[in-house]
Amino acid sequence: MLKKDDEHPQLTVETIEQATAVQRSISIVFVALCTLAFVLCFLVSAGVLRQIASISTYVPMSSQVTFIGLRLLRTLGIQTLTDANLTFTVITGIEFAMYGLGALFIQGQKSERRNIRIFLFIWLGAIIAGSILVVTQALISHDIFVYAGYGRTIVAHGANPYFVAPAAFPQDPVTHLDDWKDVTAAYGPLWLSFCSLVALVAGTNTTRYMLLFRLATFAAHLINIILVAAILRTSGRSSRTITLGTFLYAWNPLLLLESCFSGHNDVFMITLILFGVFFCVQSERHEFTRPLRSRP
Repeated sequence: MLKKDDEHPQLTVETIEQATAVQRSISIVFVALCTLAFVLCFLVSAGVLRQIASISTYVPMSSQVTFIGLRLLRTLGIQTLTDANLTFTVITGIEFAMYGLGALFIQGQKSERRNIRIFLFIWLGAIIAGSILVVTQALISHDIFVYAGYGRTIVAHGANPYFVAPAAFPQDPVTHLDDWKDVTAAYGPLWLSFCSLVALVAGTNTTRYMLLFRLATFAAHLINIILVAAILRTSGRSSRTITLGTFLYAWNPLLLLESCFSGHNDVFMITLILFGVFFCVQSERHEFTRPLRSRP
């Protein structure tokens, strides 16, 4: 009897360990499948965007991405030519569904080790989805060429964009793509300086403008992911909260589309705000911004 009683706790511990291992494996498989579905949605949307975009130009790897996206659509039996806008809306809805499902799953996780593994999938999904959008052979918003127009006004024509609109230079290859060519610049000098730098590199090549601004906003999105995680970690939040907060920013389909695809400069504003929040949190915890005389 004693021998059986001694074996029972050991058997219970082994059973618990096995159950934990199985649960861990299921969790990783679930996260991997969510990541795969999320990335495939963006790959499919690349093919759809090619059909509804107002501007289409060649970007390195864009043809391959578009081909794979359209091939996936045909494999799924979806005809985009009938209503590409509706198809894109449905795909975006699926992206948000994966986004919400992933958030609910992370909310239920308590294991710190498991959250670390999930963190790797968060980065993987954000980087792959962002890369797909960067090389997508389409452009819906013309804001990239608005920025390019102001940069060209300074670099190529030596004019002040606060007083001279891009429409003053109709022969410029960027002007006909600029929706705001009749309006003088409303952006600050820091952003116009960046636009000028891009104009120096891109010259008259419109494809380069699209690629450079997308790469810049993609980089800003990745920096913002780091900042969100750093803010939560510095605030002393739990591993689950850090993982969830980082996920909610990194995988937000709207943020990915507006930054990595449309190249909007709003993502840089978010970067500056997050830097400000990070330094505020740092100052509260480490007091490095307080004058030496005011410290006890």
